[in-house]
Amino acid sequence: MGDTFTFMDIIYASDNKFAMVLTVSIVSLLKTNADTGDLFIHIIDGGLSEENRKALLALAEEYNSRMEFVRTESLTSYTCVNVSCQNKITHAAYFRLFLPEIMPELTRALYIDCDTLVLEDLHPLWETDMEGCAIGAVCEPWGRQMLRLIGKEGSASYFNSGVLLLDLAAWRQENVQQRFVNYIRSVNGCISFEDQGVINAALDKELYRLPAKYNVMTVYYDMGYEGACTLRHAKNPYSRDEITKALEHPVIVHFTNSFASNRPWLEGSSHPYAGMWDDLRAETGFRDAEYWQDNRSRSRKVNRWIYEHLPKPIGIRYVGFINSVVRPYAERIIK
Repeated sequence: MGDTFTFMDIIYASDNKFAMVLTVSIVSLLKTNADTGDLFIHIIDGGLSEENRKALLALAEEYNSRMEFVRTESLTSYTCVNVSCQNKITHAAYFRLFLPEIMPELTRALYIDCDTLVLEDLHPLWETDMEGCAIGAVCEPWGRQMLRLIGKEGSASYFNSGVLLLDLAAWRQENVQQRFVNYIRSVNGCISFEDQGVINAALDKELYRLPAKYNVMTVYYDMGYEGACTLRHAKNPYSRDEITKALEHPVIVHFTNSFASNRPWLEGSSHPYAGMWDDLRAETGFRDAEYWQDNRSRSRKVNRWIYEHLPKPIGIRYVGFINSVVRPYAERIIK
């Protein structure tokens, strides 16, 4: 990478509902990266309370790091149409699509979802040469039926948007933001797979595949290498060895929504890093906060029960059928 940067600019986005989840991720980031003194955390503020903003600023000051809160216009001011949003994410997540306009001073940034733990130094990721691509991200298995929901066919790669290395100068040069807007308008805001669907539908050659260790998703902890492929009815873009090494030495753990398990802020999480998440939460003002209620739909709870009472290989095939055949078919009917 030819350019040099004064700060490693890390961007999060959150509303007040996800304040606890955001805070725990930032604690993990500070513990593993703040000692270099070049960390600048930018938080796209989707409605954080004054109390939570003050607590986060105090946390950054404790670790000798810079932090700012960035307020935005309404989402429709960027898209000109209302966009769909599931309960598992916040509208604040969509603002990653408009960062060149929201933060015109930045030319490079690392976007991290708040449902993560940062376990190692991020400088090797930050310094990755993306060979002229606008976005670097980790791929995940994604079946043909699911790809068709965003207008892609065949064996196209599908990128997870939870960790994005961003060349914002290239975004501006390639007019990436306008391509996002054009896609959102073309589907009248009814988007499959949220902001992630927009990125994958609108871009192709502008996307650079990062090593899997920079975004290790829950599906691999729940179902393993083969199980993830079976679940998605897809070939894995990474080798078994790459995924094994990522699971053994993750740089960023991403608590993606999983059919088979709860995330650490819900009761009964069996994720291998749930204990670490709780330990980090104990260092924050949320140490006594209650776990979230499980708000999954009745049909999801029923399917989870069926999955848990079947032999695991059969259960994975059952969930794969629901996830990769029934769900895409239902979404096409709704659209």
